[in-house]
Amino acid sequence: MKKIITATLLSTMVLGTLATTVKAADVGSLTGTGSVEFIPDDSTTPPVDPETPDPDKPVVPTDPTDPDVDPSNPGEPAPGTDGPLSIDFVSDLYFGVQKIVSTNEDYPARAQQVVKNNALVDVPNYAQITDKRGTLSGWTLKVKQEAQFKTGDNDLNGAELSFKQATFATTSSEKNLALMEETVTFDPGVEYTVLGAADGQGAGTYTYYFG
Repeated sequence: MKKIITATLLSTMVLGTLATTVKAADVGSLTGTGSVEFIPDDSTTPPVDPETPDPDKPVVPTDPTDPDVDPSNPGEPAPGTDGPLSIDFVSDLYFGVQKIVSTNEDYPARAQQVVKNNALVDVPNYAQITDKRGTLSGWTLKVKQEAQFKTGDNDLNGAELSFKQATFATTSSEKNLALMEETVTFDPGVEYTVLGAADGQGAGTYTYYFG
């Protein structure tokens, strides 16, 4: 299974000016100007705790197939996308080792582990998005299951991937978003929008987490 998350990239800059007047007694006055230029920030945003995102307290996500990670040397997470509108992190989903049975079963994905305060902590699986364009022009987060689950070369017919009890958290003071899908059941090859910010929304870092 491969997860693809896409976002539309835009960029802009904002110019601000400030007038300053200097006066001296019996001499007159002279007005100067001060200016500042704001440009989109394309620096990398590290992963954060999905439930309490704080860019000043980044975390290090670990590989879910390797639970015995040394917190003092956890390695580096896969890099996020480039640009001022970025996907900083996406959890890999691992469903463990399961017995073959003839009944319908639900297999929860293993929790995402992160190194936080030099300790391994379980957090929900999540995706993290950061918008530092300065445009407030919105964005969408989309997910697609590329193909049906397989065993060897054979499709696991009837197997479904679902995100349940999903929600989001943000560093922004803007706590509302235009779209928030709490439950999604995927059809292979179909793209689903799970989170979206309309015009005037979406600045800062957002995490979409579930499970």
